[in-house]
Amino acid sequence: MSRKSEGDMTMTLARPTGRITTRSLRRWLRGWTVGKFLALLLMLGISVLFLVPFVWMLSTSLKEPSELMSKNWIPSRLAFENYRDAFSFGMWPQWTLNTVIITVAGVIGMTLSSSIVAYSFARLRWRGRDTLFSVVLATMMLPSVVTMIPQFVLFAKLPAFGFQGSRVWTNTFLPLIVPAWCGGAFNIFLIRQFMRGIPMELSEAAKMDGASELRTWWSVVLPLSKPALATVAIFTFQGAWQDFMGPLLYLQSEVKARPAPVRGRGRRLPGLALADGRQPAGDVAGAPHLHRVPALLPGRDQLLWHGRALSNQRTTTSLCYR
Repeated sequence: MSRKSEGDMTMTLARPTGRITTRSLRRWLRGWTVGKFLALLLMLGISVLFLVPFVWMLSTSLKEPSELMSKNWIPSRLAFENYRDAFSFGMWPQWTLNTVIITVAGVIGMTLSSSIVAYSFARLRWRGRDTLFSVVLATMMLPSVVTMIPQFVLFAKLPAFGFQGSRVWTNTFLPLIVPAWCGGAFNIFLIRQFMRGIPMELSEAAKMDGASELRTWWSVVLPLSKPALATVAIFTFQGAWQDFMGPLLYLQSEVKARPAPVRGRGRRLPGLALADGRQPAGDVAGAPHLHRVPALLPGRDQLLWHGRALSNQRTTTSLCYR
C-alpha cells in the first residue's frame, strides 16, 4: 500500500461520524456547572420575554375583525386572507414605496454625513475641535418634543420651489430626508470613538502617497469603520421605517404621499372601507404587521455581523504594527 493510500485511510478513520457517544456526552457535560446552567435558564427566559410581542403581533395579524380586541392568543380561525387583502384596500403599494424612498435616502444621508463629521473630530486637528464636539454632545440632552415646534415653523417657511407640488417644505419628503443629511449627535459620537481606534499610520501612509483628506476618509478610514457604519445604518433604518410622528406632522395634505406607518390617519379614505362601512381586516391586522417585518430583520444578524467585522478590524489594525 502506498503512502498516499495510507494517508487517505488515516484521514477517513479520523473523520468524525456525527454520532453522539457516551464519552463525548460526558466530556460535554463535564464543562457545565450550576452557575452556567442557571445563566442559560435566565437567558432563555429573557429571550422568551422579547419574543412575546412578536408572537402577539403574528397572532393578531391572523385574527378576524371580531376578534381583534380580544385577549385570546390563538385565533379561533387563522385568517390568512388578511395578508392577501392588505394590498387590496387603500393605497398600500404607494405608501410602502414612500416609506422605502424616505428610509433609503435617510440611511444613506445619515451614514455619510455622520461619518465625515466624525472623521473631522477623530482624525484632524483644528482649533476649537473639542469645544465644538462638546456642543454636539450637549444637543443629545434636548428632548425631541422641545425642538418639534421650532422645526415645524422653520420647515413651513423654507421654500420648496415646487418640489412635489408644494411651495414650502411641509407636505413634501424634504423635512423627513434633509435633516438626516446633517448627521446625528449620537451617530457622530459613535463613529468618532470607533475611528479613534484606527492607527494614524494608515492615514499618514495615504497622505505620503498623495491622497487628500477626502480621499483618505473615503478609501482608508471608511472601509475600516464598517462595524460602526453598520450600527448607524441599522438604527437609522429602524427609526425611519417606523417613524410615525414626523410624517404625521409634515405630510398632512396628500394622503397618497404618506408613508405606511401614518397611512390615512385622521381621514376617511374612499375605497378603504367595506360595503357595510367597516374597515377591512387586512388594513387593521394584516398590513400594519406585515409592514413591521422589515424593521425586525436587521437586528437578527446584527450580532453576527459585529462579531465578524470586529474580528476583521482587529486583524487589519494589528498588521500595521508588524
